[in-house]
Amino acid sequence: TVGSGWVHAVAFSPDGNKLMWVAHDCTISVATCGGAEPAVVVYRCDLLPFQSCIFLDDRTLIAAGHDNSPYKFSFDGSSIKFECDIDSAVSSKGPSNISAMSKFKNLDKLAQSGSVDTSTNKKTHANTITCLNLLSNNTIASSGLDCKIVIWDKF
Repeated sequence: TVGSGWVHAVAFSPDGNKLMWVAHDCTISVATCGGAEPAVVVYRCDLLPFQSCIFLDDRTLIAAGHDNSPYKFSFDGSSIKFECDIDSAVSSKGPSNISAMSKFKNLDKLAQSGSVDTSTNKKTHANTITCLNLLSNNTIASSGLDCKIVIWDKF
């Protein structure tokens, strides 16, 4: 069934035969317009809602939003499958150091005293990703409410 949330973003595939949209009910939908009747495939996620989406190619979907990370999905014409969290795939280099200034900012932001847990997995974006753009075949750019523009080229 088609999702019931309002649509945040739409994107056409490079061949122009598919239309993808992401909605506030945590769904990714793809409509294929090649046969006698258009077919709609819906994938319901266990993630926060997406705000932006693009086709990397005719079979690869990228969506990002309130989880602060872009996600890669594959589309085979009849189903959508989760492939990976692009941020985790790119930044799995190990723990990062935290500066004294960052520690004090975190104390202030979280209204806590004492130690701050620095072992949590930090994401590249600190807030919602609102825009995705295709730069080349395997390179995308994301921007978000954290005022960052990030280039993703190894995923």
